[in-house]
Amino acid sequence: MISIRTSGTRQRFSRRALLKTMGVSAAFVPLIDAERAHGAGANGYVKRIITITWTNGMPSTAFWPASDTDPTGSEVLKPLAPVASKVLLAAGVDVKIMIDGNHKYDGHFSYSSLWTGTYKNVGGSTGQFATATGPSIDQVYADYVAKTVNLPMPVMAIATVGAGSYTGGTSRRSDGSLNTAETDPVRLFQHAFQSAALPPDQQNAIKLRRKSILDWVSKDLNNFGLRLSTEDKAKVSAHMDAIRQLELQLSATQTKTCMATAPMASTDYAVKTKAFLDLTALAIRCDLTRAVSMVWGADGGSGPGSFPFLGITQDYHNIAHQGPAGYAQKIKIDNWYYTQVAYLAQQLDMTMELGGTALDHSVIGVTTDMNEGAGHYNGRLPFTLIGSAGGYFKTGRVVKLGTWAGKTGNYWTGDSGVANNKVLATLGNALDMPMDGFGTGYAGTLPELKA
Repeated sequence: MISIRTSGTRQRFSRRALLKTMGVSAAFVPLIDAERAHGAGANGYVKRIITITWTNGMPSTAFWPASDTDPTGSEVLKPLAPVASKVLLAAGVDVKIMIDGNHKYDGHFSYSSLWTGTYKNVGGSTGQFATATGPSIDQVYADYVAKTVNLPMPVMAIATVGAGSYTGGTSRRSDGSLNTAETDPVRLFQHAFQSAALPPDQQNAIKLRRKSILDWVSKDLNNFGLRLSTEDKAKVSAHMDAIRQLELQLSATQTKTCMATAPMASTDYAVKTKAFLDLTALAIRCDLTRAVSMVWGADGGSGPGSFPFLGITQDYHNIAHQGPAGYAQKIKIDNWYYTQVAYLAQQLDMTMELGGTALDHSVIGVTTDMNEGAGHYNGRLPFTLIGSAGGYFKTGRVVKLGTWAGKTGNYWTGDSGVANNKVLATLGNALDMPMDGFGTGYAGTLPELKA
């Protein structure tokens, strides 16, 4: 029995020393809740990207936060407050390839450029239709992941409204053509989840494997405890209690599978949006995909129309065209949109993985197709990033870019001069794809976003 407590004996029986002395078995305990995913990095987790885009711009005076230390400190962004420490607002981004090509007021036709950094005008009835000439960041990352892992859905493209050739989405293949976006959550469920559920024999095998880990750890702890003093045996006993709790949880709950309740068929915009968000969160948990693209309204100005569930019966596009006169309703709509983003972020943040949460290891990128709905200008955009991509980004702040840096007051007036290509290249590096450029021209990254 040890009668004198010294720094040496405290170290010897600290939690770290206990686990080190026990050896490898204790290290397996976390696998009960989170097993290592295929193709995981050295830290034991995988990274994902989710892009979310909608149309009709934003109400600037109610959007941009006043403080650089609170990225959710505005009327529009306040729904993100529950995850504020994991939000990074890249403030002041220009779609320069369109602006410099004399298409700076074609905001309703910028979907093809936002996440690709490319642009090609194809005319059409308005003379403004556009397409991409290269892949979007979600497609590039899906191709990168595919080198090591064969996922059921390399890219999951979703469009709640619209799926036309020029206005349907933001996810683009290597040649710039659109990835076909799913517009029906019921069909997405049938395609992705009914076929992905593990058969009963595989579920039982996983459950038995996890129980064997607990049995191994319990035996090792018992043997180790025989050599300890009364005080240190108490510590081992407390650890054993934790192991027993895991055993109870394992007996009481089903092994995690990719089974899900089928969403109800509905044309209601709010119902469809939530169904898609739930399926996206589940697809991430089950590692069916690591690249998701969502659009919540077609480019070209069309969208869900009115928002009766918010008490808004006027057309959304018309509201945006009113500028400040329509701000009261526009703020209400955009606030609802960011509430949906927050819902997805919180779903991922409740999903524990090795080394953190699914949100910690992911990045959700959110933007809109223009600055103000009344002006159609495709500069001065926000790129709201939620999640640090495994610690790559320094979150919990607003970073004013380019000519906006250091400004206060109405800092959001005037172009920043920073191309969205640099945001995309920075995202690529955050996802472990080394690059110094993305899309056409405007090379470089944004080191000021890094941790």
